[in-house]
Parts: sequence; C-alpha cells; structure tokens
Amino acid sequence: MRFSTLFPRVLIRRHIASFYFGLLFAVSILLTNQCVSMAGQDDDPVYSGPQVDEPLPGFEIIRSYGDAAGKPVDPVAAAGDRTLVTVFFHERTRPAFALTNLVTRMALSRRDKEPAVFPVIVFLTDDRTETENWLKQVQGLMPTEALIGVSPDGQEGPGALGLNRNVSLTVLVARQGKVLANFALVQPGVEVDGPKIFQAIVAASGGGEVPPLTQFQQGRRGEQMRQGQTAAGRT
Repeated sequence: MRFSTLFPRVLIRRHIASFYFGLLFAVSILLTNQCVSMAGQDDDPVYSGPQVDEPLPGFEIIRSYGDAAGKPVDPVAAAGDRTLVTVFFHERTRPAFALTNLVTRMALSRRDKEPAVFPVIVFLTDDRTETENWLKQVQGLMPTEALIGVSPDGQEGPGALGLNRNVSLTVLVARQGKVLANFALVQPGVEVDGPKIFQAIVAASGGGEVPPLTQFQQGRRGEQMRQGQTAAGRT
C-alpha cells in the first residue's frame, strides 16, 4: 500500500517538474528572441538631412553674435569654396554640447588649410526668442569664432534639408554644395563620434593626420561642465 500510494505522487511531481521546466524554457526562448529583435532595432540606421553625395541647398539662420547679430545669413553661401562643417543642434544636452564644442574647435584649427574649414552651429527651436536670450547668457562658453545662429524655421529646421527632430545632433560636412559626410546622432558621445567626425573633416580639407581628441579637450573640462549645467537647467 505504501509503495502504491507513493508511486502516483512521484509521477505527479515529475509531471509538475517537466511542466515548469518547459515553461521556463519557452520564456527563455521568448526573451532571447525579443533581445535579438531589440538589438536589430538599435542597429537600424538613422537618417537626418541630405545624405553623402546629395546636394546641400542653401538655408537661412539668424546670427547670434558679432556686429551682424540679428541678421540673416546663408551658411552655404557664406562658406563659398571652403569646407562647411555644420552642427544642427536639435536638443540641448550635456553630451551634445561636449561633442559640438570639440568638433567646432577642431574645425576652427583647420581654417588655414586648403581648402579651409568654415564651422557653423545652428540651433533648432520652437521658441526662438528664448533660445536667442539664452545664447546671449552663455556667449562666454560658446566658440564664437564660428558662425553661430538660430534657425527661423522652428524645431524641424529648414524644410529643404529634411532634418530629423528625433536626433540630438546632425553634423554635415560639405563642400561646394555637396554633402561629403553625414552624422545623425541620437546619443552623441565624444569618444565614439568624435574620431569619426574628425576623420571626415580632415578628409574634406586636404587630408593629413587626424588629430587626437585630447588636443582639443585639454583645459576645457571645466567649461564643458559649466556649459552642460547651464543646458540642463534650461526651462
């Protein structure tokens, strides 16, 4: 009697164990497939603005600094035969500021190259007045040797460019009205994106050795931190 009583219990326990093992296996397969799917989504390319070899149409910005502050200018026309490096600022974040300052300083260092580099920073915003006032407050933290301004076309930017408002930065390297490099950055990072953009700028301005990031980072960490804090504290 004892054996016959225990035997069904053993079978039941085995069935229960098999059921839970199968359930856990199925869940693990489901999670694995979901992770692979998400990884595939992360690898999907993000587009913003004219692509490589496409024409770069002229567009208008309102100057923020200098004697011509408040006046419109077309960066493409202003660049002329120079290599145009344009950073479109979709979102004011600390990483975006750090990378923009780094790229702009590097571009400014190649103003004497052949062809020379002409750096531009364009802020995209739905509140132009607030952004213009903010730019006046942070003027001491901006690389004002570059052309800096606000787009009058709102957060979407110039319609002819087809910019993607869901990225943080769009960086275009162009010359004579043609795009040579395009970087659409959702999560910009100095260490990851800086070298790629440096390489594109060097290639578009006569070639040569690509400078290290540290050449343009030394002595600027305090400024970057202050600038990031200012950006983070915006309303």
